[in-house]
Amino acid sequence: MSPAPLRPFALFDRPEINLGKGGKFAVSLSPELAAADVSPVIDIYDLENLTHPGGHLGWWKFSSEALGTSATGRIDFVGGRTTLDVDGLTPIASWRNPSPVRCRGLAVSLVLRANTTNAIVHMDRAPAFGTEADARRFRADWSRNYASPRFAAPGYVAPAGATVHIAAPNIFRRDAVGVLCLDIFRMLRQNGIAAEIYADNYNLEMNDVVRRLDALPSRTGPTDQILYFASTHDPHLDAVLAAPCRRRIAFFHGITDPLLLRVFNPELSAVCERALVQLPRFAEFDALAANSRAMARQLVTSFGDQPKWRAVDVAVIAPKLIAGLPPPPAVPKPVARGARFLTVGRVKSHKKLEDVLALFAAYLKLDPDAECWIVGGDPDKPYRDYLDWVERVDLSLPKGKVKWLGSINEAELAKRYAGASAYVSMSEHEGFCLPLLEAMLQGLPVFAYAIEAVLETLGGAGVSFEKKEFPHLAASIHARLGDPARLAGLVERQYAHACAMAATMDGSGFLELLAPARL
Repeated sequence: MSPAPLRPFALFDRPEINLGKGGKFAVSLSPELAAADVSPVIDIYDLENLTHPGGHLGWWKFSSEALGTSATGRIDFVGGRTTLDVDGLTPIASWRNPSPVRCRGLAVSLVLRANTTNAIVHMDRAPAFGTEADARRFRADWSRNYASPRFAAPGYVAPAGATVHIAAPNIFRRDAVGVLCLDIFRMLRQNGIAAEIYADNYNLEMNDVVRRLDALPSRTGPTDQILYFASTHDPHLDAVLAAPCRRRIAFFHGITDPLLLRVFNPELSAVCERALVQLPRFAEFDALAANSRAMARQLVTSFGDQPKWRAVDVAVIAPKLIAGLPPPPAVPKPVARGARFLTVGRVKSHKKLEDVLALFAAYLKLDPDAECWIVGGDPDKPYRDYLDWVERVDLSLPKGKVKWLGSINEAELAKRYAGASAYVSMSEHEGFCLPLLEAMLQGLPVFAYAIEAVLETLGGAGVSFEKKEFPHLAASIHARLGDPARLAGLVERQYAHACAMAATMDGSGFLELLAPARL
């Protein structure tokens, strides 16, 4: 395979800038930059307010010819104002906020912008702090102590000098794909297996752990493995496939049907369409895995009529690592009045939250004291506005009955699982649906729309339905929640199934996927 052409990129040499020690930084720029019609821009914002103009301190545009393949710079931040020097060069253009911006830290972006369209071609970021203590506080939410929590140990000795390169387009700490990548990285490190992790987009506070995906091809070696997580279109896929290594493994999470996104997020719908076009390229990987048998079939079906892959050749591994099981839930009490519906996930149109609201409206006629709790961030504004209309106008739900909780931390989420009466899923696309597993482990009865991957995750333990007949569903849920014997039996079956599934989710499936015997 011939090497894929590399896109121009520019990277900070260190993950953070210490303003208290002179604000010095260095950058490396790829050789491709000289031939590309782009210009490097350094853009600085308040770390906690990434909006213009309120949190914007300024930007400085430079000539790529003047910078070459490396440059050093210095940032001064005094009295809410920033000055920048890069190798003593005069910027082509610049802008500084005329008003001071008071902040505790800076977000410094190194951006490559197309000269003709001003579009962003590449971006790397680094935080800047006044003290090292400020930097530690910024990164404190994710422990760098890789010894805990303890996951599975391999039944083999990993080859000396071999590195596992974990890669995904997006790695965020509160996203299922990102959490999985970070936990696998932690598991490998605690077992003495060399590992690196890469993404195009990630939390800035993780930039000391996560490398830019652009850097992957230059860091792989002939004894290494690449473990790549696919869930969206990736312009870096050609470079990943061409990177020199011993073995490439793809883990497929599934791609949302573009039709389910087109009305409220046409841009994301187009990205998903490009991702589906890209799927046949995954036949070029050396090994394949998926988060469910349903997604394994979708992946292999995209390959068309080729002899190399069958669905049974794709390893199925649940997309989460679990270190220990929660204690058995208490025997649930029947709920005659004041039921609490819960649904968890991103506020995207394929989740069909309008159907959750419609079901809840029907349930309120049976239980006027009920509430609906919706947990999830990353909303598409047009879809969120539509849901607001459905709630207030179409269904005329009483004010305050629906609690829009947004993105919450793990401790708060655990409280919501513990305080809810029923978990409801109306989603029309899932690769696995982790909240179903979480709900079953917490002893929360699950009622879910019967799409293929959801049925696979439920394993016959929860309650599924094929038609969204809201008054009928509301009556069925109300009857089950009010019947002590049926409710206890449902929760007991769910917990037994969830525990059997969770027992396999200690990371051993991924260790087996990476075993030297497979090389």
